[in-house]
Amino acid sequence: MDSKIKNKHLVDKTLVLVFKDFNQIIGVDEKIYGPFKSQDLVIMPKANANVIVRCRKGRIIEI
Repeated sequence: MDSKIKNKHLVDKTLVLVFKDFNQIIGVDEKIYGPFKSQDLVIMPKANANVIVRCRKGRIIEI
């Protein structure tokens, strides 16, 4: 795990809309997220959300 993350509860989080089903992941805050189904809305660390977006499995929702 990245030694830069000292306070796991201070990790920036964002809202993600999931496009495709996929298995659970371990976030940078060491919490388990998922499994995910299409159309799920999930609050997760921004770093993990960015990976999901790059893989075209979801989209960040700005509110």
